[in-house]
Order: sequence, then C-alpha cells, then structure tokens
Amino acid sequence: MVCYVVPLACFLLLAAWRKLSGSKSVGMFWLNMMFLGASAFGTIDHLWNAELFMLGTNWVSDIALGISISAGITAIWGIMVISRKLHYTAISKNIGIVERK
Repeated sequence: MVCYVVPLACFLLLAAWRKLSGSKSVGMFWLNMMFLGASAFGTIDHLWNAELFMLGTNWVSDIALGISISAGITAIWGIMVISRKLHYTAISKNIGIVERK
C-alpha cells in the first residue's frame, strides 16, 4: 500500500541532485515533475481509500510496484527526450540548419 513512496523518493533525490549540481536542464525538470505527479496521484489515491500509511501483508510487492511505476515514468520520459531530439534534428536538416557540436 506504499507504492507511492518510491516515486516520491525518486522526486526528492532528483530534486536534491538538481539543487546541489546547479542543473538547469529542462529534461531533468520534466522528469522530476513526472515523479512528483506520480507520487501525488498515489498519495491522493491511497488517502481517498483510507489506506495512506497502511502496510500490506506483502510490502515487498508494494515496493516492487513503486519501482515499476518509477521505471515506467523514466521510460516514457526517455521516449519523450529521444523523440524531441529526433524531431528537432529532422527539422534542422530540412531547413538547412547546421548544428555545432
């Protein structure tokens, strides 16, 4: 019943890393917001069902579910980042913009 804790931990760790490293990456910001959204959704869902701090009989499966949620968020974020890069690369090639590396 505590599957929302893993995305919340990912949000807090990524927020701390971004703060300490001074990262201004938009991609990392959006990944952090996706983790925040998942943890907020899970918290609201469990609060709604009056099981916010309940530990199920099989807490390992709850943590595994949280890990699966976080992995799914990271995979979707990765697809978004890759598709954005491919899209902008294709546009720049079509209009003749040469990017410096």
